[in-house]
Amino acid sequence: MIKTMKTLKITKADAGKTLIQVLRKKFPIVYVHKLFRKSALRVSGKRAKEETEVKDGDEVQLMLDFSSDGEGGSEIQKKMFSILYEDDLLAIVGKSPHIAVHEAPNIPRKETLIAQLEAHYAPENITPLLVHRLDVNTSGCLIVAKNPDVAEELEAMFLDEKRSVKKEYIALVRGIVKQKEGEINSPLKGRDGSKVNALTSYEVMHVFKQHGVSLLLIEIKTGRLHQIRQHLAKINHPVVMDDQH
Repeated sequence: MIKTMKTLKITKADAGKTLIQVLRKKFPIVYVHKLFRKSALRVSGKRAKEETEVKDGDEVQLMLDFSSDGEGGSEIQKKMFSILYEDDLLAIVGKSPHIAVHEAPNIPRKETLIAQLEAHYAPENITPLLVHRLDVNTSGCLIVAKNPDVAEELEAMFLDEKRSVKKEYIALVRGIVKQKEGEINSPLKGRDGSKVNALTSYEVMHVFKQHGVSLLLIEIKTGRLHQIRQHLAKINHPVVMDDQH
């Protein structure tokens, strides 16, 4: 008899969806396909296919260990995040550098932070929702909501005019920044290609004269694509190791 490694309980939110739709939200697709290929899952004790429609209260038994599966879990077993704070509604995680938050044309889902978060919370039947994001090469804190209502409320806080959420970054830049603090108010291209307002403020934390670099504390007043890197390049102090701007 094959041992059940993990059991998921279907809630009203997923009722009526196909089995593969539910599993793809919670696990890397490679692992999901292997479950079906090896017939290593059951819905309430019965064999199931990708198109099997699940109902509220169904129990999905997975009989392949995600954490040790050679084609699934092991490919993202390198820890991409650490949990800094957590309660019943949200978690704050620390993202490692060189990790993509979401999939992209050249980045498969299995190699993303969201895939590992989904795998981490799958045993609790929680679908984590990222409220904001960080660039691939940026490390830092990310807020993860545990349900859609919390995600909506947090997203509104990031967007409101009162600036309920203050976002600060630390960057090592080339050159000696002589002005101890300042603002960079320069339009940047938006995601649709048109020019949009962009405002960045900075404060010099430390200057390493012997190395010709400066450490800055940065606050962005707007959230434009690659705003920090673009703005710092505009004042001739590009971020160290940024070969794009």
